[in-house]
Amino acid sequence: MAKVKTSVLAALGQLTAVNCGGGTIVPWALIAVAAVCKTKPEEIARKNFVPVILGYVAATIVAMILM
Repeated sequence: MAKVKTSVLAALGQLTAVNCGGGTIVPWALIAVAAVCKTKPEEIARKNFVPVILGYVAATIVAMILM
């Protein structure tokens, strides 16, 4: 069985938690930003969804290489 580097796995988990908690996926965390920008929170979340998912995929690939 291959050894897994826990630091790489922890970094990937932290990236996911920061993005979800920061409001890039969860629309209700965008209410303050949407109020300042005078737009709908759902619209901001919809526009950020693809870049966030691509970031997850890229980070997962890099984590697999580093492990």
